Amino acid sequence: MAEMSDIYLDPQTYRITVSSSNNAQFSQFTKTVQLKNSSVQTLLSIGGGNSDKAAFASMASNSASRKTFTDSSINLARS
Repeated sequence: MAEMSDIYLDPQTYRITVSSSNNAQFSQFTKTVQLKNSSVQTLLSIGGGNSDKAAFASMASNSASRKTFTDSSINLARS
């Protein structure tokens, strides 16, 4: 499973990004879990102690950047 530090908010685009070294592993995670137990749901946790607080504050201050963040989060969770 990808580590928290491998999933981050890009401070320039405000999109949630998975490091290229973990992209394939991350995309298989939900599929693998659901194959083992179809009733299990996975959650995407964004942010945390090591996150770039200034990037999150900047993103949250503008409706267009919030939409970009939200859309990229949904796309990642569904991938």
